[in-house]
Amino acid sequence: IRDRPFYVGEECLKCHSGQGYSVGDIRGGLSVSIPFERSILGHGLHNMKSVGLFALLWLSGLVGVAILGRKIHRQFLLTLASDQQLDHAEMSLNFLSNYDRRTNLPNRFKFEELLTEMLSRAERAGEQVIVTALEVCNHKQIANNLGSAVGDYLLKTVAERVVSFCPEGSSVARLEEHRLVVAFIVRQDLLSAKTLTNDIFNEACKPLLLDGHEFFPVVCMGTALSPDDTSEARQLVQKAGSALMFCIEGKKGGVKSYSLEMQEEDRNRLEIERGLRTALADNSFDLYLQPQVDATSGELTGAEALLRWKHPERGFISPAEFIPVAEENGLILPIGEWVIQTAALQAVKLHQRFM
Repeated sequence: IRDRPFYVGEECLKCHSGQGYSVGDIRGGLSVSIPFERSILGHGLHNMKSVGLFALLWLSGLVGVAILGRKIHRQFLLTLASDQQLDHAEMSLNFLSNYDRRTNLPNRFKFEELLTEMLSRAERAGEQVIVTALEVCNHKQIANNLGSAVGDYLLKTVAERVVSFCPEGSSVARLEEHRLVVAFIVRQDLLSAKTLTNDIFNEACKPLLLDGHEFFPVVCMGTALSPDDTSEARQLVQKAGSALMFCIEGKKGGVKSYSLEMQEEDRNRLEIERGLRTALADNSFDLYLQPQVDATSGELTGAEALLRWKHPERGFISPAEFIPVAEENGLILPIGEWVIQTAALQAVKLHQRFM
């Protein structure tokens, strides 16, 4: 044996074979050679202290290797667990950003992505796509009276019914609190597709039972067709929503298809909304006082304040036309404040003039 650590020489093979080890055990294992010509050969192979010290060094090496192996194994397990946690967090984040947690349906952003892909496939195949907006009109009423859990059950049940009736390759999503949207490619003729839409409506309206109580979903639906109405995903959803609003305003339920008349009315509503915002900013509303007279005595008892609006291009617009638009767009509150302030100022002026 020479002064070369980590070296297995012929003498090592002879010595180990004398202790019952085979050549394979030595060659296949871990052997640490330490120069000991001066320590052991100089004092004799039977020096037990030297042999014991050498054995202790050998065992220490094995223990060190075992400890190091455990540390490496533990670090590997920690790294594996950390990677698994990271993958789980990424999956959870992806689900929350693309899907609705109550119904497990895609949300608005994911649906627009799916709809864009569907429109591309349909365009290449020369097919049409129907988008249907569906709203459970009494969802809020049921949730307020019986609790949000019952409201969620109602919406989830309607969603499951809609999904079960849709053809293969359809996309169903939850857009708002109580609004769903459905899109599917027209595989056959348009009449069959409209029949399927009516079947979905009838299935969604079926009563459901919860805790011994029977509920009847009040459903309204609006549809838009690509490419007839538009070929852009977001506009198609908006037009289906417009048809849905016309259906809701009719207060009869059912299914309404988007039409050019709706498009014209939408354009008119947008024009009125812009005009109302401008009138608020410019203080260009008019308030007329209509006297209230006692029919018996003929005495003046008060005055009724009447709001009027003269559009710069269209002239006077009836309150029956612009008030609903103001209510839909949140303008009714600032308009109401303007009416109250103006009426109060006019009342003060009249009091100062005639009293």
